[in-house]
Amino acid sequence: MGEPTHPSPPPQHTVPKHTMWKVILSCFLVAVYAAAQICPLPGPAFPAPQASVSGTAWDRATKKFLLGLKNVYHPDLNSQKDPAIDPDVISFTIQFYNARDSQPLFEYYHTATSARNNTIGVNKVDEDTVFRTASCSKVWTVLLLLIETGHATFHDPIVNYIPELREAIETRSNDRDFDELDLVSWDEVTIGELASQMSGIERQYGIGDLGLNAQLMESLGFPSLDDSDLPLCSLDPACTRAEFLSGILDRHPVFPVSSSPAYSNDAYQLLAYALETITGESYEELLNTRLIDPLGLSRSSFGKPDDQLGIIPVNSAGWDMDIGDVTPAGGIYSSTKDMTTVGRAILNHDLISPAETRRWLKPVAQTSEIGFLVGAPWEIFSLTKPRFISLYTKAGDIGNYSAMMGLSPDHAAGFTILAAGQGNTLAVMTIADLISKYLIPALDEVAKEEADDRFAGTYQCKSTNSSLIISTDDEPGLLITRWINNGKDILNVIPSLQLGPPPDTTDLRLFPAGLEYDGKLSFRSVSASGFGSGPNCGPITSACRSWMLVDGSIYGGIGMDEFVFETGTDGRAVGVSPRAMRVYLTKDSP
Repeated sequence: MGEPTHPSPPPQHTVPKHTMWKVILSCFLVAVYAAAQICPLPGPAFPAPQASVSGTAWDRATKKFLLGLKNVYHPDLNSQKDPAIDPDVISFTIQFYNARDSQPLFEYYHTATSARNNTIGVNKVDEDTVFRTASCSKVWTVLLLLIETGHATFHDPIVNYIPELREAIETRSNDRDFDELDLVSWDEVTIGELASQMSGIERQYGIGDLGLNAQLMESLGFPSLDDSDLPLCSLDPACTRAEFLSGILDRHPVFPVSSSPAYSNDAYQLLAYALETITGESYEELLNTRLIDPLGLSRSSFGKPDDQLGIIPVNSAGWDMDIGDVTPAGGIYSSTKDMTTVGRAILNHDLISPAETRRWLKPVAQTSEIGFLVGAPWEIFSLTKPRFISLYTKAGDIGNYSAMMGLSPDHAAGFTILAAGQGNTLAVMTIADLISKYLIPALDEVAKEEADDRFAGTYQCKSTNSSLIISTDDEPGLLITRWINNGKDILNVIPSLQLGPPPDTTDLRLFPAGLEYDGKLSFRSVSASGFGSGPNCGPITSACRSWMLVDGSIYGGIGMDEFVFETGTDGRAVGVSPRAMRVYLTKDSP
């Protein structure tokens, strides 16, 4: 019997180097059409300013803002040339602030000429003057919900928290001919859909129903209505809970649930009822104990404050309007200072965690305009200059009062605008346009100047013949102009590691990742590819896909795009680690 045989080992194949790279790069083919132009990561281009905002860029921006404001001061509210703010008939306040400074970065107060001799209310507005905040109240309502439950309840059906709606659904369950054209599928409507205007329910019950002015409507050609067609209630007095819930059960749906954004005040009245069920407290109690008292909001309230605290236009429509249970949607009274305090608390995560805040400051739905998205309850505008920046706002109107609050998460900054008088809505929108045109871009410039001071320079590890040179230029992000590791020029290597034709020049930039610990800050690098974006490229080939490349190339379990800066007590970088290279580079002294 011969020696036992063993299977031969498999033949050893040598994989050609170019084939190996094709195999590796096939793991992230989704990035094949990354455009050649600068393609930043979503989010901030530089860390938010750490020091007080000042300097040439900011001073220049505020001067341009004031000039722009002066240019829209004129009495012709119907002007076809420019938006108009008539200084004789409207009072307004503006504060622009960041998360770090206790005082506003910019503030402006104007009292209408017609209000300067007021005998009721103030005759000079300032940061403590009380206005009605209208639908900015919706932000406070969602904030209360997040304080109580976080996002945990956002997928819960509203019927879980409002017994009257559940009873109606149970009654309908025996009806085999449920008509989704005429009846809302309340068991499908969630807390999150109500908060983000995605519930598909009616705008508001009773308030503004033209059937309450039947004589006029019939004279215009509308049919007469039976009493059963009229709303059970409206304003003066406002609807009771029973009247409201009974009434909305007969309202037709606007859209199927979660199909399209449709603005609804009633959604927020339902959210307030849900909050009361969850906590066992009234909305007004929650407002006081969770927001007003902890933040020291001395000029904010559920109901009308003393007249002498507020600005009351000659035509005082809206000041003393009691909207009852609709208050969580649009009835809160507040001042510029208090509104700014709320915005700063959101940016600083004073009331909810950073993770909950990040979840909150995200879009939920797209409108028909590409640069206008909807959140909970944010109205999100996409600014394109100096780069793509998401501006989270909430605006509202009630009577002769208008308000807007806005947050720029990229800059940890925000603004408050309050207005009272004729032309209030146009005034607030015009001021917000000026802010987005001048002040938001200026913060980008300030952030770049500070980033250049903190991070730009030469970093070296002489023992390994490794170095890195970082600077800033006219584009977003920290630019790596030289990168040597173990004596090799990494910037020359990077194009060969990318799929597609190499670019003419290597452009490698660092963007904040938002991760910080013990004086260390994480950045991720983005490199342009060689694919074109000229006139023959369509929306698919020219789309910015940098987010799809993040952590796409790995070396020994660490992303090749991961960089961590170490900072000193003054916030300036003292070293950096391109972490895949397993090296620490010390910054040269200036």
